[in-house]
Amino acid sequence: MDYREIILRIVVPSGMGEPSVFFNEYLGRYVMSYFVHDTASVVFRTALQPWGPWSEPQTIIRSPDFAGIGYLYGGFSHQAMTTHNGQRWFIMISHWVPTYNVRLLEVVFN
Repeated sequence: MDYREIILRIVVPSGMGEPSVFFNEYLGRYVMSYFVHDTASVVFRTALQPWGPWSEPQTIIRSPDFAGIGYLYGGFSHQAMTTHNGQRWFIMISHWVPTYNVRLLEVVFN
């Protein structure tokens, strides 16, 4: 097996998509957000280095929680999409129902 494949399996779990990674000043850690296909949810994890080890996933939003707007996906983010030194973090979530749309969600770390 190729060395790069081994690293990718350790850092990024299978069954995920649209990952974003950036350093969050407020947390003093890297934050990775991504979509989990099996649970139709967007989660985030943190780590001291961008290669991990990563914390257990914390759910930000799940498709079943928003029945009227269809299947969610995405979780795109960037360090520039934070305020208050990263205490407030904004992520983009897409959905298809009733038409394609992108929503901006705010996550506040306490």
